[in-house]
Amino acid sequence: MPVEIAIVVMVVAAVVVAVPVRRLRLDGYSGGAIAAYVGLILLLALGVTEARTLGRVLLPILGLTYIAPFLTFGAGIDRLLGRRRPVVSVTPVARPVIEPPRNVAPPTGTRPADEPAEPPASSDRPGPSA
Repeated sequence: MPVEIAIVVMVVAAVVVAVPVRRLRLDGYSGGAIAAYVGLILLLALGVTEARTLGRVLLPILGLTYIAPFLTFGAGIDRLLGRRRPVVSVTPVARPVIEPPRNVAPPTGTRPADEPAEPPASSDRPGPSA
């Protein structure tokens, strides 16, 4: 197989393996374990394309290796044994009702007793003089 095709196969496999690698990273696996997983996927992908007769055996192994990070063995075993994990409540807690602010402004149409009925006339205002 030409080197160019091998490089293309490796690049395509690296792009495809990005999704399970992110899953492994979020699950807290070490960098060494993730690198070993990526190396195994790239080696299997290259083996499937290079060894055509052996490809019949390597292709199912490649598929299972790709799917492995998405399987949760712990939860499956817990279901088989009848163990249940604690349920976490995500329902928001009821908050007390906040009363609307009181209206402290005087009602319209009335004025306080100490306010004069009309503003005092100012002599520096322009207009007709009487």
